[in-house]
Amino acid sequence: MTIDPQRAIRELASRGGASWLWGQVRVEAVETGGWRLRHESDGLAGWDLLKRLSVEELLEWGDVDQNGAFRPLRSAPTLRKGWACAVPDLSSLEDALNRLYPGSVADWWALEEQGEAAATSFRDFVGRQTGMYRSAQLLSPIGAEAFARACCDSAPCLKRRIWVVDSLGPAHGTGGIPCLEPCAVALEMARQAAKLERGAMVTLTLPEPELRVLERALKGAISRAMEAGEAPNEGRLDDPGNIRRMELLLQRIRPELDRVSDASAK
Repeated sequence: MTIDPQRAIRELASRGGASWLWGQVRVEAVETGGWRLRHESDGLAGWDLLKRLSVEELLEWGDVDQNGAFRPLRSAPTLRKGWACAVPDLSSLEDALNRLYPGSVADWWALEEQGEAAATSFRDFVGRQTGMYRSAQLLSPIGAEAFARACCDSAPCLKRRIWVVDSLGPAHGTGGIPCLEPCAVALEMARQAAKLERGAMVTLTLPEPELRVLERALKGAISRAMEAGEAPNEGRLDDPGNIRRMELLLQRIRPELDRVSDASAK
């Protein structure tokens, strides 16, 4: 049996056609052969006005955002603009995409070939962890699902969660870059969430309208941070202003919000 090592990128490029999006990267086929890559926001900029990068330079280019801050999450929507890269063949195209989004082409192909069976489960993943990350195994089912929704389904990330958490299946939607197992940011947040569950608890009694105020305040803070283009602070999950931490609190009060909504409807 002959194995085609370029089958994954060949299929991806074929299905994409003349122009397609991979994360924040616009990939355009060139009539004379090869492809041109650029940031999706630079679509109207002239090719000659963009900084030319080699495939090798893409890895370092993706290390920091537009303000020079380190990007701990490569799939965050914070890729720098103002660049262009020309690739002559499938091999260099795959190399370029993987330098910007490591392992993304192989993960896409695994999902195409195996379906959701290609993904791992959260429990299996954390069960293999050692050291301080072993504590993520202690997350309760409710806490684990709240963490997944907050960290991966609601927060800014260009990947779609395929891995499952207890009774919580893959994230809704299709296409894009699949996420087959928790990343380093997700693992750290799971550890933090488990730590919160084991920490000192405060019982707070609120009238229903006040609970709605809290929900609205959290949603407003998250929305304003996103609209202002603020970095999501992926690497600072101990920061109360972290978008994912605010989303986690929203998820924690969601059962109570649902309960009072059901009670009001009766």
